[in-house]
Amino acid sequence: MNLGFRESCRQRGIELRCLVNKQAEPEVRATPGIDAVFRDNLVYDQSDDALFLLGMNYHFSKSFADDLETVMADTLQPGDIVLMHTAGSAHLFGLAQWLDGLALDDIRVSLVLRFPPNFRISGEKAELNAAIYRYALSLLARSARGRVRLCADSDALAERFSELGQMPVAVAPLPITYFPPAGADRPSNGTMTFLYAGEAREEKGFH
Repeated sequence: MNLGFRESCRQRGIELRCLVNKQAEPEVRATPGIDAVFRDNLVYDQSDDALFLLGMNYHFSKSFADDLETVMADTLQPGDIVLMHTAGSAHLFGLAQWLDGLALDDIRVSLVLRFPPNFRISGEKAELNAAIYRYALSLLARSARGRVRLCADSDALAERFSELGQMPVAVAPLPITYFPPAGADRPSNGTMTFLYAGEAREEKGFH
């Protein structure tokens, strides 16, 4: 998706600066226009201990806010757009903290919420994560000052996050580039087979 945004900006003559994790692949970090700045990663294969979820949110959000402050302090300009296409609750906490201390009002921050609170978790832990999202969205609403736009990539997700938060959530479908296979023949028996290949990633050949 990052490559798609980079190409879209190139075609439109928009200057793009892409901020990635310090642990990104060497070829990614060496790409012009990409800065490796973020120190920490979220953990998706989580412990069953609910305290782990709370601790991860606190630790990551603080680190994320500090990294944003460091890298943006001397470069953010009026009229700039900050786009984050895959934001979780920990990102929301960090963004709220960063925006709360940011005096500049003439910027736009666009966030796409792609994972529901019960993503890869269930039961009481999912309920806790929904409460965490609700609190994070409330903090973000306080610090937004008209600078933040929330999106989700489906109607269902937009409705879910609208219920949890105090800000409207627009629908922004994932940009999908489809290349039909050259010379593909229709199946002789009239049936069609669908393949689900997991999350879309460039290295899989679709994004």
